Amino acid sequence: MLKSIYILQTNGVLLYSENFMEQQYDDNVLIGFFASTANFSREALESVVKFVDLGENNKLILETNSEEKIIGAAIVSSKDNNELVSVILSDIIQDFIDDFSPDYDQDEISRGNMDRLIQENLKGKTGFSLPIRIILTWIILVPMAIILTILNIWATEYLVISSERGFFTLEQVLTRTFPQVVLISFVELIVVFGLPNLISGYFMMDLKLITLNSGIYFALIVLSYFLSVQPVLLYVILSFFPLIFMISLGAGYIGFRIGVKKKLLKARA
Repeated sequence: MLKSIYILQTNGVLLYSENFMEQQYDDNVLIGFFASTANFSREALESVVKFVDLGENNKLILETNSEEKIIGAAIVSSKDNNELVSVILSDIIQDFIDDFSPDYDQDEISRGNMDRLIQENLKGKTGFSLPIRIILTWIILVPMAIILTILNIWATEYLVISSERGFFTLEQVLTRTFPQVVLISFVELIVVFGLPNLISGYFMMDLKLITLNSGIYFALIVLSYFLSVQPVLLYVILSFFPLIFMISLGAGYIGFRIGVKKKLLKARA
């Protein structure tokens, strides 16, 4: 979530600033902090400090262009990926230099030009707003739950009892086919619960909502099996609950990490 962005010279002269949140910051205090942090770290450590934790779900990302003596600073959500923000900020600085150097005339650095420049660099790198992410996730998960349930039942019937006709009872499953069902279901459940939760994590980009989605999705799968032509397979699902729990949360977390590496959270709905 890009909360604010600043472009200034290493001597502390502010060239451009934009705040994307309702919370207001004191530019005079901030630009002094940005310049002193970048200049001090360069002189004392021979490298520029790039990431600073500001607390309250905020962090500072700094990028510099030593040739043009330009500093770019962005305040973003603590959930955003540092490397992604650095790449975006570096690209913005380079485009800024290409458009406005060498004079950096304040009259030419219009807000309209900078809005266009920033939006071009954010294109394809910003996630949807939270309501859209929730809707989009479940548009994908609901039909996926139904389709994967049907495919799982078909695969089990074909591989385990394809030679038998008609439906099978709980006793038959537990005594004759249970070991085979368990082995096959072990693989199938990785797909049934792993892939959807991976997708959920990628789109939601929020660990609390990913966990909630995992629980709702599990309940949806259980209901699908209960209403299916082979409800007895529900017992297999329930017997694998600890594994399903680990697969769901693990896949959701992996999806989350992939998502935040590719997208910033959206600042406004």
